[in-house]
Amino acid sequence: MRPAPLRLGSPLGRPPPLPPEHRHGDALMEVGKKTLPLAIAGGLIAGVAGLMAQTEVEADGKALDLLKTHRTLNLATVAATAALATHRSRTERPSVGYLAAGLGAIAVMSFSAYLGGEMVYRLGVGVRPAKGVRKRPAVPERQQNPCTDLLGQTDPSSLNLLIR
Repeated sequence: MRPAPLRLGSPLGRPPPLPPEHRHGDALMEVGKKTLPLAIAGGLIAGVAGLMAQTEVEADGKALDLLKTHRTLNLATVAATAALATHRSRTERPSVGYLAAGLGAIAVMSFSAYLGGEMVYRLGVGVRPAKGVRKRPAVPERQQNPCTDLLGQTDPSSLNLLIR
């Protein structure tokens, strides 16, 4: 004996589509579809700024390798976003593959942002050297806090500085 086929709308099948008044996601999908060109424009502006900065910084060895990788990943992300926008402009709804490609582009962009942080904060690319990391005091403001006296007691007359 064969099982009965599943029908749409049956408890074991796919639920029927929501009526239009309950489809809040449609408006969000339309906003996403229309704002993708803004994301591409932002990526292009950031890319031009990055290419200009690349000619001004001193980077060699590992820093230069990170710089090239960062640049290439960002260009790939902008290209992927342009491809996604082109595909999306021709379709009514995003597919699972489209969403997966979008998540992949976000992952690549996030890794590239991490590399940019490594270049600046760990390797000092494009940053004038400071005096390093402060070891003492841990909170430098404690040294000259106008609201405490020498014993660390709060001076009530200085609390009005906090209110201003």
